[in-house]
Amino acid sequence: MCIFLSLILSIAYLSIFILLGLLMSSLIRKSSLVLLILLAVWISLVFIIPNVSGVLSGKLAQLPSELQTAKQMGPMIQEEVWGKIAEVKERAIKGEFQTKEEILAMKPGRELNIRVAEEIIGHNVIEDEIFGDMEVSRDDKGNSVYQPLRRYSEDISEAQIVVNKMIKTERNEALLWANDSRPEVICKAALVSILEKKKAKEKRARRAKFRVIK
Repeated sequence: MCIFLSLILSIAYLSIFILLGLLMSSLIRKSSLVLLILLAVWISLVFIIPNVSGVLSGKLAQLPSELQTAKQMGPMIQEEVWGKIAEVKERAIKGEFQTKEEILAMKPGRELNIRVAEEIIGHNVIEDEIFGDMEVSRDDKGNSVYQPLRRYSEDISEAQIVVNKMIKTERNEALLWANDSRPEVICKAALVSILEKKKAKEKRARRAKFRVIK
């Protein structure tokens, strides 16, 4: 179909110049002058008019530059991102992610990677329409930094980031399974460790509150 359409357009294009040549020949007697006029028309149609029209449309339309577009879209994107982050935090506060059985039943992949990124690494995860799952953090200046979601539960080199993060935050129990070659085990052990410490902290807080009330 495309080839047939291209053939029709080519025939129409050639027909226009043939008819134009016949018209010029009937009006002008000198063949050399007709040739020059047709050559000038062809140059105008192929080179001059497309270039001039492009320049004029760019000046008349006044399209925003990439920097201007980024400045306009930036606040909206930031608002959407941090809205999703607030939603995730609210779900975490409600206790939707706080069962040991859920952690142990998880399989290596997207869901486990997201949970590790959020609860261990401290990043927020959003689902971008173009780039897919993205980890969101903030740099020293408070700017949002985006990177693809790491394969923590599937790649041992990525799982070592989990171990290093645990040790850096003084969770030295990570040394017990730091040399394990199974990224899934490392991720689940880290999540269970965080969960148990969180529950122990909540239990102490409830006891303290009970003593004050009593």
